[in-house]
Amino acid sequence: QNGAPGVAELEEAVKQQGEKVRQLKASTKDKTVWQPEVTKLLDLKKQLEAAKKAQQSAAASSPAGDVASLEKAVAEQGEKVRQLKASTKDKTVWQPEVTKLLDLKKQLEAAKKAQQPAAASSPAGDVNSLEKAVAEQADKVRQLKASTKDKSVWQPEVNKLLDLKKQLATAQASSTPQQTASSTPEELEKELAEQADKVRKLKASTKDKSVWQPEVNKLLDLKKRIADLQLK
Repeated sequence: QNGAPGVAELEEAVKQQGEKVRQLKASTKDKTVWQPEVTKLLDLKKQLEAAKKAQQSAAASSPAGDVASLEKAVAEQGEKVRQLKASTKDKTVWQPEVTKLLDLKKQLEAAKKAQQPAAASSPAGDVNSLEKAVAEQADKVRQLKASTKDKSVWQPEVNKLLDLKKQLATAQASSTPQQTASSTPEELEKELAEQADKVRKLKASTKDKSVWQPEVNKLLDLKKRIADLQLK
């Protein structure tokens, strides 16, 4: 301990002092009785604000932080805000925590944007790696939705999932023309078997139809091409 009370201790002190003030005000209208306690409460709130600013500046001096740790911090802070709102109607107690939550969300967005250009600077990405990324992101979204009802926590991840799906669709579209029209029935049969296996694996890994539907379409297209060749 460095002698200075931490944010958690000050939050608890503010909460207790706020309760004390409410009880005193309820028991007497004599302002001289409860005014000193109100002054003490305001002083505690100032200390709390100062401690939070010191904490934020320390966090700001460190690197932006990786997305995973910020997501965890946002989820924890969101839970803290919900608990505070449930325990007291005193906005001055939980408003600073709401502000902190919004600040964390901004940091998270910034970290994600910083991460995206790195991905964008690389080639569009092969279909397989994007399919894997989409499946993992879809799973992440499901877990976040199961852990919290706070849309602001998981919505950015949903947006990221939609963006990955767009990248996947683009990659799939660009990879399709590479197939030569002069493929032999044997080559197409082999490709069909591989594609069917791919579809089965994707369906087993996720229930998200938008992930595997393009691959099903590709499978159907292969079947059509084989049928056309056989007719010739």
